[in-house]
Amino acid sequence: MIQRIQSLYLIFVIVISSGLLYYSFTLNLSILLDSKFPIHLGFYPTPFLTFIILFLYKKRNLQTLVCSVLIVLQTLFLILFGFYFLEKQTSLFLNIIIFISVLILIILFLARRGIQKDEALVRSVDRIR
Repeated sequence: MIQRIQSLYLIFVIVISSGLLYYSFTLNLSILLDSKFPIHLGFYPTPFLTFIILFLYKKRNLQTLVCSVLIVLQTLFLILFGFYFLEKQTSLFLNIIIFISVLILIILFLARRGIQKDEALVRSVDRIR
């Protein structure tokens, strides 16, 4: 499991998104944003779904599907977060959040591509047999 490059990508996403979730709680992001709706709730699905994706390595089709769902969720969160900040003044921390979210999205794309390559490799070996 760990020797696959997409597993390393997924571990990297877990570490980054967990750190982002932790700092959103310590800085109390909802007060910082003057919002009644705690916007840091958007940080929850990323580390948990990535952890699930990491352990679905024997079911590559399901792993690809869950990774695609996470990419869509991350994209929607990034769009909502970006539109919210277009209206408000942005601080350095909020710009870092947007940068880290884009970085997570890119790494998830790389992990999904690696999962699809593994599936193609397994299918090609099955054809040879």
